[in-house]
Amino acid sequence: MPTIRFKKDDIQFFSTPVDNLFIDEFMGRAPGEFVKVYLFGLRLCLYPPENGLDLSAIARQLDLPEDMVGNAFSYWERQGLIE
Repeated sequence: MPTIRFKKDDIQFFSTPVDNLFIDEFMGRAPGEFVKVYLFGLRLCLYPPENGLDLSAIARQLDLPEDMVGNAFSYWERQGLIE
């Protein structure tokens, strides 16, 4: 009988932890698309791609306008969650 298992290097099957502080204090008042950008950015911090991603690549990945992604990162920086 064959054995089925995930590839060890396939990050799609890993987890990205989100602090309850973010959920309780920041998520509720943030625009929804900005939360989407934050979560994707958190994943990138934990599991960075070999070649990196620039703003336009992140925008394409999230199906968002590039200026919205930039605004979202600026928002989270003002909130003190990223630098």
